[in-house]
Amino acid sequence: MHNMTIALESSQKAFVETKLKAAELRSASEYIRFLIQKEQLKDLRDEIDKLLLEAQTSGPGTPMTLQEWKDIEQEGLALLAQERKDGRKSHPKRRSSR
Repeated sequence: MHNMTIALESSQKAFVETKLKAAELRSASEYIRFLIQKEQLKDLRDEIDKLLLEAQTSGPGTPMTLQEWKDIEQEGLALLAQERKDGRKSHPKRRSSR
């Protein structure tokens, strides 16, 4: 993980601290990561909406075969497995403190 320093006005700092307590988060870093993830998901949803609109206006649809659905499922599962594998590389498991 990389560090970044940010400057906040006192009212913004108080706002973040209030949100931390309400969301039962441990740190401002955790809250900022949460906000960034939320924004990233919004961007993804916007992209999906754009693609769906393009598909809707691209002309008449055609029925999909069972094999096409299976191919899409396999591709999605492969992508998910790769993301999980990549995630483990960049985020090693933490040892339990027990």
